[in-house]
Amino acid sequence: MSIRDKLAEHIRDSFGRFREELDTGIYPSMPAVSRFVDVMLYSERIDKLTGRIYPDLSLLENDNISKLMLVYFQRILMAHGELPPVKLLSQRNVWEEKIDWVLSHVDLSDFVDEMKRSCQVNIPERGLPLCYILGKNYGKKPISALDIGCGLHLILPLINTIYYRHLMLNHPMAEEFFQVPHPYIFYGVGIDKEARSLERALSSIWPFEGADEKRRQLKNLYHFCETMRSDFPFYQCDVLSVEPYTLRDLNHGRLYHCVFTSFMRHGLNEEQLKQLNDLVKEILRPDGIWVDIGWPIFSPGRQNYVYGVTVVRPYEFTSIPFATDIPRRAVTGLSSDQTETVYIDFEGRF
Repeated sequence: MSIRDKLAEHIRDSFGRFREELDTGIYPSMPAVSRFVDVMLYSERIDKLTGRIYPDLSLLENDNISKLMLVYFQRILMAHGELPPVKLLSQRNVWEEKIDWVLSHVDLSDFVDEMKRSCQVNIPERGLPLCYILGKNYGKKPISALDIGCGLHLILPLINTIYYRHLMLNHPMAEEFFQVPHPYIFYGVGIDKEARSLERALSSIWPFEGADEKRRQLKNLYHFCETMRSDFPFYQCDVLSVEPYTLRDLNHGRLYHCVFTSFMRHGLNEEQLKQLNDLVKEILRPDGIWVDIGWPIFSPGRQNYVYGVTVVRPYEFTSIPFATDIPRRAVTGLSSDQTETVYIDFEGRF
């Protein structure tokens, strides 16, 4: 079997697993995503693709290549003004037309490099529990924070605005949320191993109902947060390859009050997790906290994802559990001196 044939088989297997995930209800109903998967899986388009790209064997190590291809095709179509509204993408013939156009008319020389990138998640609502937890633990005290795997680096700047308070205005838990003082981050560092790219972030939003509006909101928030970069700098680096003193230097030699991670720990192996744990211990203040958003949990009976949020103190780093399907715990039950898990859904609701 040639390298191109092996690569085509690997991509087809990845799309097969993607199809199974969609069928088993891991994700909410997304007809446009389903049509994309079907068009790629049940046609000769994968073979046409592998015939046009450099057959890099390292791509065989990427099990998420089908999901990265969804982002890749969206990015190309957006760049050429060819990405239809989500409603139209729910039609198989629309995807067929657009994919065939890309495969026939677009330079795919960057395909291999794009498939080696990490999946990037830019959901501003993920900062909602962080806003509450920081207010509960520190009140209005000025604090410093580090967002590891920050993507566009929106979360920490938005905490210093009324954005999250606005999200909670008509929420059933609004009373509990507003009883907590609004936190103030005087310096918030964001790091990510990928360079910040608004174009890539917009294309990373899967085509679900409401995605077009989500992209518009994300674009506006990005430009708004750019006005606060002097207090919220971004640095491109791999957290697993950096020394603790380097991260402290980014905070002018100080330890951090808070370290925030989300949607990254579940992708690390045991050795990498220990490395991350050891690193965070070296950069947190004695009274600091590590707030982590873990595995996405979706039940077919719900309309939104649910995420586990774990709060950890430096002296509790012996074992940090992943979020699991344990009973949902109210966020007001968070203890200031214990490890607790709460849940937040896809739209930013507790």
